[in-house]
Amino acid sequence: MMKIGFIAALLIASTAYAVNVNSAIVIPVCPSDMQAQKSSPFVRITAHASPLKGTKIDFYSYKLDSPLSQDPTLTLRSSFMTDEKGRIKTAELSPGEYCVAASGPDNQFAQFLISVVPGKKARTTNFTMHLVAPPGPSLPPLSHSQWTPADEQIPIQKRVSAFRGTVTDPSGAVIPEASIDIVKKGSAGKEHVAQLKTGPDGRFSAELPPGLYIGYFYALYFKDQIIPFEITKEGTGDIEVILAIPSPAINTTKLELPNNAKTY
Repeated sequence: MMKIGFIAALLIASTAYAVNVNSAIVIPVCPSDMQAQKSSPFVRITAHASPLKGTKIDFYSYKLDSPLSQDPTLTLRSSFMTDEKGRIKTAELSPGEYCVAASGPDNQFAQFLISVVPGKKARTTNFTMHLVAPPGPSLPPLSHSQWTPADEQIPIQKRVSAFRGTVTDPSGAVIPEASIDIVKKGSAGKEHVAQLKTGPDGRFSAELPPGLYIGYFYALYFKDQIIPFEITKEGTGDIEVILAIPSPAINTTKLELPNNAKTY
């Protein structure tokens, strides 16, 4: 399994894994923490994009080697192009989990995970995918987490002798230029003791005196991470930060057809 860098990941929104499919390197989707939507063996998808026609929808078989694995195995099974109404309809799918990735003609993108369970052939599950444009220079920076009273209640997660570590995405690829804001715990968010960014290798470090702190870690197009920590002589190890990738919102509905109806 090949890890991809942060810049490559930004070329396609919300992407974390790179695998070899049919001897070609592709960038598939569906991180391991994504919740699967239940589906019948027949799937109809409506893609909300502009233009509607020409949206490519790929189905990957999806498998996690273990419940704790963050690296799913993905194999391309079939591809479809939407019609004038932005729709596709599959043939009967075998039971199992599938990662569904939609890419529009203008590089819009969406993804979701389905779990196909055996069912009657006259039953079809409808899904709607809302494609979004990839990030670009014209988009404004996303705001990061601000201090709230609830932050003070988060238990200390790390006790280290020095403030240093690495910021990565869920695949393990490093995130350069991630922003870090350190607030003195107990100061009601008013005492900012350090502000820094990760280097090209995703590493960070700063000289902090012993004490309790709250670290805010954030990067464009990733979920923020809040980590309370303590600097103490008895502390060990580094602070390893994983910034999660937000999943697009997916609306799903199930359509029950009469027993004598034909699927198409």
